[in-house]
Amino acid sequence: MLFAGMVRNVLTAPLAGADGAFILSSLEPKQRLHELEFYIPMGLVTAKGLSSLFAAKSSAETVPSFARLVRRLKFSPVRGMLKGFIDMVFLRNGRYYLVDWKSNFLGSRVEEYAPDRLAAVMEREFYTLQYHLYCVALHTFLGVRLKGYAYDTHFGGSFTSSCAA
Repeated sequence: MLFAGMVRNVLTAPLAGADGAFILSSLEPKQRLHELEFYIPMGLVTAKGLSSLFAAKSSAETVPSFARLVRRLKFSPVRGMLKGFIDMVFLRNGRYYLVDWKSNFLGSRVEEYAPDRLAAVMEREFYTLQYHLYCVALHTFLGVRLKGYAYDTHFGGSFTSSCAA
């Protein structure tokens, strides 16, 4: 029963889109694409290179401390293809959005899911990097599939949905 309540909360939570608030349960099946598989060709990827990219693009969405966190990652430089799946992509009023489901338990009170708490988890768990990769993947997908695609016109944004009870 707890799981059903979490799903209901996600499907009925008001989301602020570029063109006003809406709820996921209002979307028709033909407006949604689930588990969009993608591949991104990767040049040489290093922790220092990723960190520099986030530092250069720091804004309210990309906290400068995230660049420092990424720099501390320990991995050998890699090159190749990155494969992933976007939980859901949907179309609403001519704009495409992506949704990534999260089930991190932060506590049993609503206050424990406040924006600052969610932002801290996004950063610590590297979900910030994940959602940027998803945005690149969706941008590339739409550029190939949608005639006349323009990021500013067609890309609506991203939602990370937490399944709080």
